[in-house]
Amino acid sequence: MFGELQLDAGIGRISRAGQTLDLTPTGYRILSALMRVAPKLITREALERQVWGDEPPDSDALRTHIHTLRRVLDKPFSYPVLLTLPGTGYRLMLCNEERNEGPQ
Repeated sequence: MFGELQLDAGIGRISRAGQTLDLTPTGYRILSALMRVAPKLITREALERQVWGDEPPDSDALRTHIHTLRRVLDKPFSYPVLLTLPGTGYRLMLCNEERNEGPQ
C-alpha cells in the first residue's frame, strides 16, 4: 500500500482510492515495481530490468507503457501520483507532497 494505492498481489489487482485500476499486464508490473520502492525514485534502467528482465525491448516501449499507465492511474483523479524525473527515472508521490522535480 502507498497512499491511495493498494496492491493485492494474491489476485493481481491494484486500486486507487478504492477504484480498481484496469491495467495491462505490463502496466501492472510497472506499477508494482514503483510501489515496491515508493516513495523513492527508480531509474529507467532499473524499471526496465524489473519489467523485462535482461532483455528490454529495443524500442522506447517503457515510455509508451508509462503513457498508457498514466491514463488509467492519474487521468480519472484530481491529482497525479506518477512523477517522471526527466533523464533520471520515475517515482510515486502522495497527494499532499509537493512536486519536487529533483531526485529523491
